[in-house]
Amino acid sequence: MLEPRSAKGEHASNLYCIPADFGWNDLGSWAALYEHRASNHGGHNNVIQGANSFVSDADGNLILAPKKFVAAIGVNNLVVVETEDGVRLNVSVGIQYIAAWLAGTGAAAINNLMEDAATAEISRSQIWQWVRHGRVEKGQVEEVAADELEKLGDAYRPAAELFQQVALDPEFVEFLTLPAYGYID
Repeated sequence: MLEPRSAKGEHASNLYCIPADFGWNDLGSWAALYEHRASNHGGHNNVIQGANSFVSDADGNLILAPKKFVAAIGVNNLVVVETEDGVRLNVSVGIQYIAAWLAGTGAAAINNLMEDAATAEISRSQIWQWVRHGRVEKGQVEEVAADELEKLGDAYRPAAELFQQVALDPEFVEFLTLPAYGYID
């Protein structure tokens, strides 16, 4: 069982555990991700970023929680991220890729990784799910988008607007590029 807890052992309300059975990844395989992150905790192909983690009888987990204590005991194939960091990364990557797509680029280098429409789709879908299930407030996403827009510059405004549209609308849009065609001259 994986329960979000702070380093003091208190329940952490901003850390969520979501089962992950993607069947594919941009690096090609779990082994490639494992090698890329160069980490193995608990001896079972776990990739963990954060010194405050305990792993036992767990396999194939990706835990990115550098500020929180995470104990993964008897769980497999989970992705665990700190919610605030996850929201910020999803919003930032989503906006940057959509801006590249609107400019006619099929793949873009973002944070030293090559990203494509699938990455942006995952980013906005996670945000949409988190908002829909009450894990993140719509206002928090809007604040993060405004922060990211301030960092990236006004040229990213159409991408930021589109990202918020496809990530925050009550109805889930089938694919983010469908409304994006309306932004192309």
